[in-house]
Order: sequence, then C-alpha cells, then structure tokens
Amino acid sequence: MAMQSCVLLMIGLGAILTATTTSVNGDRGALATENGLLSLGPCADGKVIQIQEARYGNGCNCSCDAGFTNLAVRSKCQGEQTCSFTVTSALLGDPGCGGKPKAPNTLLVTYACVPDYENSSY
Repeated sequence: MAMQSCVLLMIGLGAILTATTTSVNGDRGALATENGLLSLGPCADGKVIQIQEARYGNGCNCSCDAGFTNLAVRSKCQGEQTCSFTVTSALLGDPGCGGKPKAPNTLLVTYACVPDYENSSY
C-alpha cells in the first residue's frame, strides 16, 4: 500500500487528496493530505474499526512520529463502526521530519473491521 500512496501523492501535490483501498485479505487503508477528510469504515453490523497503523509525515515518508500518530487516530476511531475527521497538524502534531523537502503532510492509516466483542453476545 505504501507504493500506491506515493503515486497518489505525486499526482496530488498542492491539492487536498483523499483515497481509500481494500486489500484481498480484508485489510483497509485510507489516506488524506493536510486539511483533507479522512474516512474509515463503514464496518458491517457487529464489526468495529481496529487501527493497525497510522503514519503521518510529508511526501512518501509518512513515518516521522508514528507513536503519537497511532495514539491520536486510535483515540478517535478505535472501536467505532465509522469514523471521519479532518487531518491537521493541530490534531496529529508536527511530524518532525526535519530536512525533508516540503510536501503536503499526509496521514496514511491501515485498519481492519473486526468483531465487536464488547457489545455482542459472544
């Protein structure tokens, strides 16, 4: 998925860009540039979002501060059936990619829809 996001970014430089994908094994991905709307889900009935990884940075190097980014995205979306928010540095922090050429900051999230054991009779 990383290669696909880099291609999309090259096309979208200077513009707000959003995209979503689904892999053959059911994992999902979403990408949005700074000030773009990131949307995860919707998950089917009885399933919720489980964040696998969230990476935020500029250009194709979306990994400058993965720890904080994972926490921020999980706090907004983990356990929800659907989730949308505007990607901003105010929410996700400065990615801290000193020395990198300035490209739009981009959030790349991989997630899965998993059974909602908290709210089910399993």
